Amino acid sequence: MEVSRLTQRLDLSARQQAAVKTILESEHQEYGHLVRNPSLTAVDRFNRLRALRESTVSQIKGVLDKEQQSKYDQLRHPPQSDSPTQSKGEGKDQ
Repeated sequence: MEVSRLTQRLDLSARQQAAVKTILESEHQEYGHLVRNPSLTAVDRFNRLRALRESTVSQIKGVLDKEQQSKYDQLRHPPQSDSPTQSKGEGKDQ
């Protein structure tokens, strides 16, 4: 998620915006290193990328207040429909 979207959705303060921007820039840089590292196996790369994402989320949540953390969780995991086919109009009695 980009800083401007988070700022709008979470009503971030200037201090929070700066912190989130730094966190996301760091994640982006580390992501680049991981995907270009030929010595990593696919499994190692996957695990390190997942750990990087978890670390980034934790750091971002660390600069948010409780209400913002709740909204951030909702942005990351929006409610899903019961069935992917139902959202496309399939599988319904018509």
